[in-house]
Amino acid sequence: MGRNDRPLSRKLLKQLIHALNVPVREVGVVSEFACRPLVPAFTEHYPEMIAREEAPSIGVDRFLLESKNVHVIARRYRQIADSQYTPGIDDLSHAQLVYIRNELVSSTLSFPEDPGGSMTTSTIAHPPIVSREQWLAERKKLLADEKELTKHYDRINAERRRLPMVKIEKEYVFEGPTGKPSLKDLFEGRRQLIVYHFMFDPSWEKGCSGCTGFVDALGNLSLLNKRDTTFVVISRAPLAKLEAYKAEKQWSIAWYSSFGSDFNYDFHVTLDPKVAPAEYNYRTKEEMAAAMHKPVLMEGEEHGLSVFFRLDDDVFHTYSVYARGTESLTDAYRLLDTTPYGRQQDFEDSPPGWPQQPTYPKAETKS
Repeated sequence: MGRNDRPLSRKLLKQLIHALNVPVREVGVVSEFACRPLVPAFTEHYPEMIAREEAPSIGVDRFLLESKNVHVIARRYRQIADSQYTPGIDDLSHAQLVYIRNELVSSTLSFPEDPGGSMTTSTIAHPPIVSREQWLAERKKLLADEKELTKHYDRINAERRRLPMVKIEKEYVFEGPTGKPSLKDLFEGRRQLIVYHFMFDPSWEKGCSGCTGFVDALGNLSLLNKRDTTFVVISRAPLAKLEAYKAEKQWSIAWYSSFGSDFNYDFHVTLDPKVAPAEYNYRTKEEMAAAMHKPVLMEGEEHGLSVFFRLDDDVFHTYSVYARGTESLTDAYRLLDTTPYGRQQDFEDSPPGWPQQPTYPKAETKS
């Protein structure tokens, strides 16, 4: 263990914190980084302290480990704070004392029980250590915020279910394992269609790592079909590359290629100014640069999720979300929340005529 890594006694640390006016509410495990400034500071001036009989000639390490010597720092800090002391060459400087105090204040400090009378320091980041009562009080405060967030999320979903929709006039044809389906075919006869735009450029051999993580995180989506909804993934890479990557990842998702069509460009997940003006997450290149306070490229593949609705033979676009808006959409309920019909449960605030069923169906009674 090096000189700067020596553990300090618990009593010394408590006295030091008190002497340096660190508020008790900021006291949480002593970081060794908070204590390290003490060692070089004392080491530099220890010989002068011995000469002035302010420190015993017992070695700086032992000196630091002895609680009684904390007065050396305490006196100087208080004098400096009261503007009654001008540090000299043989004393701890004002800058050193301020640095030590700042290091302690910025650290999370606590004093767990230590029967041996000393403690080792830790560099592991962790939440503050408190009593069960303090934890419960803080948890209840957070619970109130969590409940408000849930209510706000419900309000946003209700607004989403009231969005208008736009008829798709263009014929899109995709390539899949069994042929070349149209956008309407992807519904598989259901009312709603959710499309995840997976980033996979035709020149790539593997899909985007972030989109891969999204598909890896997908849960059991069988509830979607029960709610008259189909989920598919679409990418611009040729089908052969999609199939190879799908096999490598051992996925069972329905994955289609939009290679050669305008689909990715029209829904702003392939950006090419030669094909269409760049737009992503409902911002132009200029708006995006202004929002991010720096120039942006806005070219190539992007990710997103789009929702479509079918009325007879007509298909309508109802919703698209991009960027971080997609990161939690990996379970059936969250995906249904993006659709016009939502989860189709009676707790939802939906327009009249929307299909709904009891949120908690009564258990069937056996005859």
